[in-house]
Amino acid sequence: MPRRGLHDDALVIRRRMQEILEHSGVPAVVVAHSYAGAAVSEGLVGIDAVQHIVYVAAFQLDVGESALGISGGMVPPWCRFDGDVAWVADPLDVFFADVPPRDARWAVEQLQPMSRRAFREALSAAAWRTISSTYVVCEHDRALPVDLQTFLAARATRIHRLSTGHSPFLARPAELTQLIVDIAETAYV
Repeated sequence: MPRRGLHDDALVIRRRMQEILEHSGVPAVVVAHSYAGAAVSEGLVGIDAVQHIVYVAAFQLDVGESALGISGGMVPPWCRFDGDVAWVADPLDVFFADVPPRDARWAVEQLQPMSRRAFREALSAAAWRTISSTYVVCEHDRALPVDLQTFLAARATRIHRLSTGHSPFLARPAELTQLIVDIAETAYV
């Protein structure tokens, strides 16, 4: 059975967001991290109740772009493909270098391999073109280079910076949470 790709993930996000909004009845701010930025960008197109998207060290891709294509087709040095499956050579170093060791080990145990399709499929729509967005650049990220984040962040309505690695929700959870709360409060003004 073939592994799922970007379009499959976007559809899951779209359906789940519609369920959440149907039950809550209130507007939403959606936070996307890393690869999820691409799936959220496509999945939220046309969902009017989403007021804002926060991209945290994420792929804020445009129509026709893929995660692999945006980096010139170059596979990151930390990534290995085994057939259709992508693996991270040293996830502790790449994703969790600034995370407390116990939390980092727990996080590594939660990781699942990704499909090559997820990296190669291009967006067919981009929600950030009609929904305001904020990009949070993680300045010490070893997974998504800061230069690439800065390029992607230029597409956002607003930009913030954190002095963290790729996973600020584990490295500096209180700081990231407060930033998201502040962003959400201004999204409804």
